[in-house]
Amino acid sequence: MIRKLLAVAALAAACTAHAQDYPNKPIRIIIPSTPGGGTDYIGRLMSTKLHELNGWAVIPENKPGAGTALGLAPVALVATTPMVLLVADGSPYKTLPEVIEAAKKEPNKISYGTSGTGGGVHIAMEMLQHEAGFKMQHVPYKGSAPALADLMGGHLQFAGSSISSAATLIKSGKVRALAVTSPKRNPALPDVPTVAELGYKDFSVVTYYGVLAPAKTPKAVVSRLNSDFNKLLARKDVQEALASQGLETDPVSTEQFAALIQSDIGKARETIKSAGIVVQQ
Repeated sequence: MIRKLLAVAALAAACTAHAQDYPNKPIRIIIPSTPGGGTDYIGRLMSTKLHELNGWAVIPENKPGAGTALGLAPVALVATTPMVLLVADGSPYKTLPEVIEAAKKEPNKISYGTSGTGGGVHIAMEMLQHEAGFKMQHVPYKGSAPALADLMGGHLQFAGSSISSAATLIKSGKVRALAVTSPKRNPALPDVPTVAELGYKDFSVVTYYGVLAPAKTPKAVVSRLNSDFNKLLARKDVQEALASQGLETDPVSTEQFAALIQSDIGKARETIKSAGIVVQQ
């Protein structure tokens, strides 16, 4: 299976202090999504745990539309997760193949929602449409929460989301998970098949969440932050909190994270170009 990692730099740690006096003021964790989504969950969890670890003042701040900020310094890879493909509980579609078949019969009649144009879910959906040979109408939102609200409200027929954004709704029965995009089933949704199981054996998309710092942040500070985040990711309570949302941890160095970002920018760029996606600024 080919694993495609998207959603580069889901979190941005805004810090400008020098290494010797870091931090000399509160640290802001910029969360580029609306409250209530998966990125918001991770940002607030990391803010709380970083404060517990060091006693620092850490302030999470939602800035929808901030998107992926290139030119920043990679700090840490927090977690990876597949996307989950969803319908509302009352939907007539019971399986992903049923949705795909309907979309093939009437192109662009089925509308699907994502957390934004050019984001990981949008790119994953473009990949799936290309591979399976169907076409839906994309409806972008500023975050997963409003997209899922419209799915439940009947304004959308289909949606893609991170597991963390949809976990509570899936457990409560308000939405129904049809498939996950990872090579293997996710421990948080063991009964939900992968897209590969449903006949698209080469399809695999995994989102990662990471932390970035401003480009001029001293290397010693970036190294310290990487060490601190990796310490948090080794803690059982943090691993369990992430796992409950379908997130898996695999701590790496800043250099490894930077290499991952560069590799996947190229992969995402190919899909964006072929699909004619115009990324929102």
